[in-house]
Formats: sequence, C-alpha cells, structure tokens
Amino acid sequence: MSVFKPHIIKTDCERFKKWYNGIDQDKKATRVKANALNKMRNKENCIENNATAVDNNIDRHMFPPEPPTDRLKYKIIADWCKDTSPDSFEGAGCTVCGQLTPLKQLVHLSDADCNYDLLLREGSGMTRLERKNFSDPAQEIKGPVIDHECSSICQSCRQILHRGCVPSSSRSQ
Repeated sequence: MSVFKPHIIKTDCERFKKWYNGIDQDKKATRVKANALNKMRNKENCIENNATAVDNNIDRHMFPPEPPTDRLKYKIIADWCKDTSPDSFEGAGCTVCGQLTPLKQLVHLSDADCNYDLLLREGSGMTRLERKNFSDPAQEIKGPVIDHECSSICQSCRQILHRGCVPSSSRSQ
C-alpha cells in the first residue's frame, strides 16, 4: 500500500462543492423540490400512457376470440394440404444442370420447347462413351450434353436456353 501513497487523485469535486455551497439554502431546497416534482410527473405520465394503451388494446382484441367460421376452417385445411403435398417436398434432377429441384419448379422436356442444340459439344472431347476394354477406342457421345435419365428441366435453365444462351451451371460448360 505504500506504493500508492505518493499518488494524489485530483478531481473537480472540490470546485463543484464550492459552487453548490455558494447557493443559499432556500434556492437549494427549491431546486430539490422542483426535481422531485418533475420526476413524479414523468412517472404519472408513463403510468397513464401505459393504462391508455392497455385499454385500447383490449377494445380492439376481444379475448377469447370468436370461433373460426367454416370458410376460414376450410381455407386453413386447404392451405395446409397444399403446403404439405408431396410436390412441395419431392424433387428430381434437371436434365441440363443436374441440380436436385422441387417438382413444382420443373417442366417436362416435351413441354419446355427449348433449343437443345446450344448444348452440343461434339469434337470438344467433353463426353466419352464407356470403354469395356483398354483396347476399345475413345469415342464421344453424340448429341447435346444432358442427363438422358432425367425427364425435366428447371425453370432457370429453361429461361436461359430460351434467350439463346448456355446456362453457366450446365454440364456442357
């Protein structure tokens, strides 16, 4: 503790104490009462505002609420059935990009009306037929670079092909 003895803490407390002591006692009492009165008024205003807000809320929302109408019940059940139908959860791969996509966002190839010639990459060495032996020659797969096991195309690939461009996520990139 002897280490701290030479350190002196200087603050403005003395200056403020002199200023406060310089005010006569009547002014001090008046200021203290005014501050207390202001605090009390602020609390009363807050309590009054909260009570009004609670009263307004009770007027707008009756509790317990009225039972739902038959029409509302039907809408709730129909929306739930639609949201939980297998189409909302099941997915399949896109022929062009191969991404697993919800069935709702896929279009069958026969309905897509796209130009798949944009996906042709013959001569690029991008595709190869399976070789059964080492001695079999390497051959390219003819036709567009798509997944022939998939029967649908996703909306994003379809839109890009309609514009005459090749999707960046396609297998032919």
